[in-house]
Amino acid sequence: MKVIVFGASGYLGAKLCEHLSDSGVEVIAVLRSLPPGSGAWQAKLSSIVTGDVTQDSLFANLRNCIADAIVYTVSLNHTESEKDITRTLAVNVAPTWRALDLARRIGASRFVYLSAQQVYGREYTGKITEQSPSKAANFYGLTHLLGEKIANHYDQADGLRCISLRISSGYGKPVFKTNDCWTLVVNDLCRMAIERQELRLKGTGRDERDFIHLDDIARGIRHFLTVPADRLRGEVFNLG
Repeated sequence: MKVIVFGASGYLGAKLCEHLSDSGVEVIAVLRSLPPGSGAWQAKLSSIVTGDVTQDSLFANLRNCIADAIVYTVSLNHTESEKDITRTLAVNVAPTWRALDLARRIGASRFVYLSAQQVYGREYTGKITEQSPSKAANFYGLTHLLGEKIANHYDQADGLRCISLRISSGYGKPVFKTNDCWTLVVNDLCRMAIERQELRLKGTGRDERDFIHLDDIARGIRHFLTVPADRLRGEVFNLG
């Protein structure tokens, strides 16, 4: 199997590339720039394509790629998504559409879109299922909900099997020191314990989270890349 991973040098993307490569998958890594000290990681990849997802040139460079599937992990983080809606749409939404169109053009049979638990909003209590109403309360959640809708459109219109995975609160050691992951609750607590020798919660302490390790996220994505196509149809799954 050959898979294109968008956002390959990011917190989730880098771990996913590593996991897929170790599982025998040929990985085409799409990333904005190569992180320092990434030589060993690069050696595991089939090929690397650098560029900005907001630029035409990146997608032009990918038109001749041959791949069975695309995994799309690109997004501004929660904080950055709230600052400038024009930039947020340009990064979080429009390139998702173009990546789906690329999948159709190159004949990929599957597209996995990484969404987020924030599509459910902030005020949920009890058990959240895929049938729970979407009540996105911020731009981050709203743009991921839009990404899911675009993926479903391509699934219904073109027969490209598209799966959206709503990821809960991830944690785990990043592949690269430059990965943006230290505001995540578990990672933040670990760093605090090392640097300050204390643990301090930023909040009331009453919030409930569903945590999932990076390795389990990567395994979950690989599962959805290999599930028989006749068992999938524009579906959304919680991954936590």
